[in-house]
Amino acid sequence: MKAKHLLSLLFLALLSTLSYANDDIPLRQGNLPNPGDPTNPRSIEIPVTASIDGQVVTVSFSELTESQIVVTDSAELTVYNHIYAPACSVQANLNSLPSGSYTLHIYAFGVWWYGDFVLQ
Repeated sequence: MKAKHLLSLLFLALLSTLSYANDDIPLRQGNLPNPGDPTNPRSIEIPVTASIDGQVVTVSFSELTESQIVVTDSAELTVYNHIYAPACSVQANLNSLPSGSYTLHIYAFGVWWYGDFVLQ
């Protein structure tokens, strides 16, 4: 009976994970190496994180800060630009954008952060 109960809990956990799946957007700061670069130290804590769920980008900060989100398309044209009041997390709804490759630009803590993502 315990095994059946445990299996049910694991199934529910997996189901909730799938329904709220976010894809992280690796960020780099200015001229810092790309996060996938093996020379990039892994111990550095980044005060800005970003993820995408469907067509909604969520950006989280380590502390309250003003921010700006700019999204450019593959031709480097600005397709989204918004300035946010101080917050620990902001969201950009990109429903109006077609499928394709984009670059996320985040201004926070006096620095620009960059990350690439794909809308499907």
